[in-house]
Amino acid sequence: FDASGTALWVHQSGTTAPEFGQSVAVDSSGNAVVAGTDTFVVRFPTITCCDNVLVVKFDPSGNQLWSHEIGGSDPQGDDSAGGVAVDSAGDVYVSGTTTGGLFGSPETDAGAFLQKFDPTGTIAWVHALPGTTTGGPVTVDAAGNADLTGSTTADDVVPSLDPPAGGNDGFVAAYDASGVRQWVHRFGSSADDAGTSIARNGSGEVYATGYVAGQAVGAPEGFGGQHDVVLLKYDAAGDPLFIHQYGGPGNEDPSGLFADAFGNVYVSGTADGHVPRAHPPSFGTSDAFLSKYGELVPTEPGAPENAAAQPATGSLIVSFQAPSDDGGVLPSYTASCASPTGGVPGSVSGPSSPITVAPLTNGKTYQCSVTATNTVGTGPASALTLNAKPATTKSIIAGGPHACAQKHEGTVLCWGSNSSGELGDGTTTNRLAPVPVSGLTNPAALAAGAKHTCSLLAGSVQCWGDNSFGQIGDGTTTNQLAPTLVFGLFDATAISSLKNHTCVVRSNRTVRCWGANAHGQLGDNSTITRTKPVVVSGIGTATAVSAGTDHSCALLSDTTVKCWGSNAYGQLGDGTLVEHHTPVTVVGLSSVTAIKVLGQSTCAIVTGGGVRCWGLNDSGQVGDGTTINRKSPVVVVGLSNTSSLAGGLYHSCAVRPNGTMKCWGDNSFGQIGDGTFTDRTTPVAVPVANVATITAGANDSFARLQSGAVFAWGANAAGQLGDGTTATATPTPQSIPAFG
Repeated sequence: FDASGTALWVHQSGTTAPEFGQSVAVDSSGNAVVAGTDTFVVRFPTITCCDNVLVVKFDPSGNQLWSHEIGGSDPQGDDSAGGVAVDSAGDVYVSGTTTGGLFGSPETDAGAFLQKFDPTGTIAWVHALPGTTTGGPVTVDAAGNADLTGSTTADDVVPSLDPPAGGNDGFVAAYDASGVRQWVHRFGSSADDAGTSIARNGSGEVYATGYVAGQAVGAPEGFGGQHDVVLLKYDAAGDPLFIHQYGGPGNEDPSGLFADAFGNVYVSGTADGHVPRAHPPSFGTSDAFLSKYGELVPTEPGAPENAAAQPATGSLIVSFQAPSDDGGVLPSYTASCASPTGGVPGSVSGPSSPITVAPLTNGKTYQCSVTATNTVGTGPASALTLNAKPATTKSIIAGGPHACAQKHEGTVLCWGSNSSGELGDGTTTNRLAPVPVSGLTNPAALAAGAKHTCSLLAGSVQCWGDNSFGQIGDGTTTNQLAPTLVFGLFDATAISSLKNHTCVVRSNRTVRCWGANAHGQLGDNSTITRTKPVVVSGIGTATAVSAGTDHSCALLSDTTVKCWGSNAYGQLGDGTLVEHHTPVTVVGLSSVTAIKVLGQSTCAIVTGGGVRCWGLNDSGQVGDGTTINRKSPVVVVGLSNTSSLAGGLYHSCAVRPNGTMKCWGDNSFGQIGDGTFTDRTTPVAVPVANVATITAGANDSFARLQSGAVFAWGANAAGQLGDGTTATATPTPQSIPAFG
């Protein structure tokens, strides 16, 4: 490319087998030299199994000037390039790894090598370094002094000035322009370590970087975890000047190093998680990082930034960003939480965000702050977090006469009926109090049917319980007493169930369903029961799905809704009573933000928070003040600013952002929660405040409060209200003791 980024030329070099470009260097005349790997096709033309090093030089116009293959004496071994560099005279230096004695080298060892060519491609010299396992990048100064890094074996074979640290170590080796080795240093921890990049400055000082899998010998900093970055400096004579290491609890693997003319050093690489002192913090699983080092006078750190507290069981998880000024020394952190409402205070220290402060008092209000401390002292505290309350539950779902809740630490508890193993505890014993689901932690979502339960886990789905209609999705009709993987799902993003079938949305916006299909509720244009997920016909832009008794619906990206399955009461919303085995559009409905399918009715939230319902209305579950079935959407009376919906077989509930909720429909078991057993044809207030989320089972209702407490009301014949009894149905919300 030219200086403006315009492509001037491109060349490919290689054979019919795979090749890899590893490194490029450009001399003062604009000639480019590329080093990489290709297959053994020159020195051993009958052998194509393995790799050797390929070096190609191009002139400024892209014309190839010369090429060489470099390799060891083992025809079955793989050799690889580590790097390439050029000096002021145009000489070319190539480093890498060989699996046998290198041709032309006075050393017969496998491992790291360094080879020099003159500008015409004539070999000047080649050397291998005994006792090494890999050769990494090479750097060279104007006079032709070259430096190499890589990894050593665990024994004391390397002609190093340092004893082995333990395991495989990193090394730095220096050669003069004639190929005479000047010095070798090794570095590392008691585990396996390696050098990954090297650089020289104008004063002849050598910098090296790599990773260590433990506490580096001589480094003043502590070990962060897994892989830490290590940075070393040597003077021109090879005397060590410093060694430092840094890293968080994950892997930090450096890959690039540059030393400028002002004494600054830059290190780049890959990090799994937050790198200490990084701004901003980690974005996800694996990030790139860039670090700069210079001559700094340490000071006290500044205040950590953007502190926030997330409720958890008996604790608060305090997250924050490192201070913009850390004083030049990696700090540690202390998170402190105090309660103006009488909760037990707490203070915990840690190396990075987040910090879990415990034990704290559930249900009490807390404010937290974070301070940073380095070798100089402790800096000012961060701004206080907003009020937070330690909680016990993260989510809750109800099905038939059973329910499940996920706690903040990731465990899932279920209770109620267990006749088919729907509680997932390995038994068929009903449970009057919550019990853990076997082997299930940190699901992204839960769904519950009549007698089965499912969880969404990073794209895959597990189900357990009744499988008489194949609703477990494992290809059988055998009940499962513990979570069982659903066949063929790896990218599910949402899940729903109510009775004997289950549906998911995939990442490509299609929908798959499985289980009972007597009325076409699986949407595959059949009425055949399916024991494995099948594609719902004609859906490619779904954002949500909801499954009922004998019908299902999907919300599409254009904010319309399509439904399929039984239509005996108009629950498909297409203005007819005709059953459809593939999706049909709900008439007169748009700007939908959420959907919820009941047993034989359907509801939707529209922009602005209004609610529309249609289908069976014998108990007033459509909410329009009548008991007339509706074949198309009608307005639910008196609802606005609705944020979410829940639905059982014959009743519905809605919650608003202010934490209030209303329910309507069948109230035979007190599931409306208004203290009566009278059906309600329009929404009525439920006497519970600060509601965060809601769910409804067949004939019961649940509310998870912002504090993490859970309230339940309605039918309780199987102990599904979680109060330790099978007492008569409860028409008013009662706290479940297990969740505070």
